[in-house]
Amino acid sequence: MWLIGIQRDNVPPLQKVSPHWVYHFDEQGRSLSKMRTVMRFVEQFGREKGVWVSSGWDGEKITTLWSAICEDFDPYMRTETKRAKNDTNSPSYHKSRKGQIAYSTIYKKLSEAGMMKGNKTRKRQKTGVDKVDKAVEERRMKVLAAKVEEEREANERAIKLADSMLRPLTTDEQRIANDAINGSGPGSEVVASHVDPDDSNGRDTVKRESMQTLKPKTWLNDEVINYYLKVCLAKRDEALCNGEQGRKRCHFFNSFFLQSMFREEYTIRSGEYDYSQVQRWSKKAPGKSILNLKHIICPRNIGNYHWALGVISIEEKRIQWYDSKYGTDRKMLNGLLQYVKDEYKREGREDEFVESEWKLVGVTKNTPRQANGKCEISLTSF
Repeated sequence: MWLIGIQRDNVPPLQKVSPHWVYHFDEQGRSLSKMRTVMRFVEQFGREKGVWVSSGWDGEKITTLWSAICEDFDPYMRTETKRAKNDTNSPSYHKSRKGQIAYSTIYKKLSEAGMMKGNKTRKRQKTGVDKVDKAVEERRMKVLAAKVEEEREANERAIKLADSMLRPLTTDEQRIANDAINGSGPGSEVVASHVDPDDSNGRDTVKRESMQTLKPKTWLNDEVINYYLKVCLAKRDEALCNGEQGRKRCHFFNSFFLQSMFREEYTIRSGEYDYSQVQRWSKKAPGKSILNLKHIICPRNIGNYHWALGVISIEEKRIQWYDSKYGTDRKMLNGLLQYVKDEYKREGREDEFVESEWKLVGVTKNTPRQANGKCEISLTSF
């Protein structure tokens, strides 16, 4: 209600509430001030998790926000009480009456934890850490340990899956790869090259400086990811289709596809969907059409530090978004749906497209998650 209001009761969002509307709580308007202070912390935690949006809130976005911040915010929503007299060593924690979360409780706990700037009422134990901070730290350590173990297992699964997709390198191939990654030479030197058989003008390359991002503790750049998807996995997909009669091909766009679709390289209308920027891209697909394929893979490079993935499944009439860290990007999902619609129209088959039959699927609980920056491994396991 604080974010979107309650339309049926004519209750506006909190940011539009005026002090005279909460006088029945506090004639001086202090209640409204505290409510807004609490919401500033909600926004702060949401921005740290990358799930805060400035507008357009709905039930799904609020659920995503709460799922992301609840672990960090939960200690500030609980009140410590004593159990029965014969059980004095075991404190209990409960939320406010009927399971609702009282903003006054949150405000008080945030204040006690020293989260308010200039707080003069903060009380510390001799150890320098109060009870709330200790509970928060213990909870965070447990969560962190669980995430580290979960990520380790996910990385192992992703590596095994990636290994199963490609055959082992021969001795000569291993030597060439080691030289490209660890050898000397100018960074601009092209060490891998491939001509797309479906596009006589299409040539994918990888420079030495890009190959060096394959070293440990280094973020992979778009050249390596794009080459792996468009060349390595595309070849594997072609081989599988040749060996299995009736199997439909997949197509792998590079990371510039979504950037072009949303004009991200432009200053004018940047971020807007623009089919004219990508209407020729489907001619590079097998059969020069995406509508007869099984899957269309659309990687997304976010700020040169994170990777996500959109997958269009033509037969299933399904578009799904995969992101190991930030959650569902509805703008991208809607853009991909519009792209499919425009492709049907371009081929004169608009009567075959029924939008209500298509399903947009966001990040699910089964999507591999990450606790650090290894999103490239997650990308290959999607």
